[in-house]
Amino acid sequence: MTIQRIHQDQTVLRAGLSLEDAQAAMIMIHGRGGGTQSILPLINHFKVDGFAYLAPSAAGNTWYPNRFLAPRASNEPKLSSALET
Repeated sequence: MTIQRIHQDQTVLRAGLSLEDAQAAMIMIHGRGGGTQSILPLINHFKVDGFAYLAPSAAGNTWYPNRFLAPRASNEPKLSSALET
């Protein structure tokens, strides 16, 4: 199956250390209707050092169109693209 590149070309915001200098990385995924600007400020509440923070953006601010309990097929092809991202 070929996965459509719906989310892959979206912006990824970065904060904290560079990936090369970090001891660990945290990928921060925003919720439906949110965006990287809504998730990245949470790093101010973490009391950890040595992290690189990555916040990818979903196309249209949603990773998939329907509720997560909906049949998987109804969330395709965006869901597969989100998981690949």
